Amino acid sequence: EISIPIIPNSQDMNVIKNALLERQSELNYGVFMIEKHGYYTWGNSIFEAKRLMEAFAYLCHAERLLNP
Repeated sequence: EISIPIIPNSQDMNVIKNALLERQSELNYGVFMIEKHGYYTWGNSIFEAKRLMEAFAYLCHAERLLNP
């Protein structure tokens, strides 16, 4: 089981930045979500970020199928 931080949505980027800073210790998997918006990934390269994005999308889809 993994835990992905979900950050409250805001139009104020400083609010999002501060929420990420507060939960920095939880950013272990290269992904976080913004509530009612979507998820963001990062990596050492664009290819790694894309790989993480695709893997996370797959995991979310599998979770939804297994636990409707």
